Amino acid sequence: ELAQLRTPISLGWTLLGLGAWGLKPTNTEELVLACFQRQERYGPYALPSLALLLCGAKAEEGLYSLFPASPPQLPASFIHHQE
Repeated sequence: ELAQLRTPISLGWTLLGLGAWGLKPTNTEELVLACFQRQERYGPYALPSLALLLCGAKAEEGLYSLFPASPPQLPASFIHHQE
């Protein structure tokens, strides 16, 4: 059914879900490019939809794989101390 997913939202969520299970279609790039090309027919997609598609295409192991393993350290001036 993956070949029938045509919008950036449906394809993006599908790729994220598959990635969370360690799966990635061998034709991911072709699916994403075909989705982009549909803008010529239907008009430009909304930026949040394209962002979701990009995340799905780049997330090899689900959404968390897009972020570093440990959070960045905040400067001491940003930390609130309780008194």
